[in-house]
Amino acid sequence: MKSPVSLIGTLCWLLSSAAVAAPTLTLTLDSAAAGPGEFAAGEIRREAAAHGLAVVAPGAAAPADAVRVTLQVTTVAAARPQSYVVRVQRAGGGATIEVSGADAAGVMYGGLEVAEAIRTGTL
Repeated sequence: MKSPVSLIGTLCWLLSSAAVAAPTLTLTLDSAAAGPGEFAAGEIRREAAAHGLAVVAPGAAAPADAVRVTLQVTTVAAARPQSYVVRVQRAGGGATIEVSGADAAGVMYGGLEVAEAIRTGTL
């Protein structure tokens, strides 16, 4: 597994041009993430608003070049509590960021990493 610094660096590199071309962000939160996931989602929304990204509600129409963030609990037998994986895919001028946590705490930590990328101006 990559270190958090390496993941942030990869996220920065992949999305540096998407921030200019995609001022819209969609955010979907898995209900299984409960309170910790809601905290991370709130941080993502707050940082997005502070940095000029419009946050579109789940299910609402978003442009093709939007950054789509999904926070979800993914049960994997070998996963340790509070662990997470951040996957980034670019397509059509936009990007999809999928944060999969072993539990709600893992979703929170991964979501906070995304919020940090926004806060540092790399998303």
